[in-house]
Amino acid sequence: MLTENHIKEGLSHAYIRAIAHRAGFNVSVREFDYGIDGTFLPVKSRDGRLVESGFPLDFQAKASQRPEIDGDQVVYDLEAKTHRDLTDTDGGPRILILLALPTDKTEWLTVSDEALVLRRCAWWVSFRGQKPTDNDATQRVRIPTTQRFDVGALATLMRRVQKGDLP
Repeated sequence: MLTENHIKEGLSHAYIRAIAHRAGFNVSVREFDYGIDGTFLPVKSRDGRLVESGFPLDFQAKASQRPEIDGDQVVYDLEAKTHRDLTDTDGGPRILILLALPTDKTEWLTVSDEALVLRRCAWWVSFRGQKPTDNDATQRVRIPTTQRFDVGALATLMRRVQKGDLP
């Protein structure tokens, strides 16, 4: 049986894949995690066939049963090493995607004849322009609740990346 952390990771990847595919983007998840879990890859039409556009957006995925909601912000204690990975200015743009799961594990995923339901939602944040943390263990991060990771948000992020803007 998988560990609880691997189950959470799998659910976060399923959530991210569902959003990406519904938004019309390809998504590649790394076999081995070296600071980046995956990449969104937009496609375009060239000479009558679909090809990757060359404007990727990398992501690191996290899942938590206990993200704190403080007014209009999600508060999460991110591992310091992950914060340093996401603030690295070498390479392309990257974001953190944080999936919130109910505290009751039986509510994480339910299936019926009418619906497949993955409870709660995810938010995204970019740390581009921030200095890497000097902390040893964790870095408290705040994500505006307006930055929910959904189909519209991903489409907007990818349009920015394709224009050369940062997420």
